[in-house]
Amino acid sequence: MNDERLGIVRLPFAGRSIPLRFTWRAIDAVGRAGVGELLDKAGQGEAGDMAALARLLEVASDGELNAEEMMNGDAPAFATAYLAVLQAWTAAVRQPEGEAGTSSENPLLRLWTSSKRLWGRLWAA
Repeated sequence: MNDERLGIVRLPFAGRSIPLRFTWRAIDAVGRAGVGELLDKAGQGEAGDMAALARLLEVASDGELNAEEMMNGDAPAFATAYLAVLQAWTAAVRQPEGEAGTSSENPLLRLWTSSKRLWGRLWAA
């Protein structure tokens, strides 16, 4: 079960429920721009997309998932993992109601919207 209030998204994998959350420490590991670049890379479907997703999962799970192990062995289903990471990132950048600005002004949420459209087109094909 996801706990959006805390920004936690749970990824089912290998009979476990892995909590994904982008804390400041997690974001600092790759940088805010780095997270955006990794999300873009993972969503493009080109060479290196799986490595980008594995790195995002490692960062968001606070090391519970290991990128190198996922690249060489068992890994969660790509679509499930990618959507979970997007949800966790969206929860991390969403501003609470009443804060200055609105969520539509946030460029990271525009990335989320464009990614949702991309996945919608991929699944419709």
